[in-house]
Amino acid sequence: MWGVYDGTCLRLTRNGDEIEELRLRVDVRHPDDDLLARALATARSLRLLIVTETGETIEPELAWVLNAAGRAPAAEFVRDSAGYLSAIASKLRKTDDDGTPE
Repeated sequence: MWGVYDGTCLRLTRNGDEIEELRLRVDVRHPDDDLLARALATARSLRLLIVTETGETIEPELAWVLNAAGRAPAAEFVRDSAGYLSAIASKLRKTDDDGTPE
């Protein structure tokens, strides 16, 4: 792992000689531009795409990653934690006719 565990970090998981996963977590409060630049350069050199937390696939370019990070649920929580938690609570209170959450 490179970076800070509870901040921006890059984690590489291997299975034998094969790379199984390259995970990049961006701390939207304090992005580490240097680590991001190095991680994205590595992704480009390996011809990898980025899959966001919401399943969106993007090119490994800094502007695209920062834009996606700004739209992530974590960024929404950072901007308005009370509103974010209130919206989750509201969704949990709503149920459809068979009693399961919508």
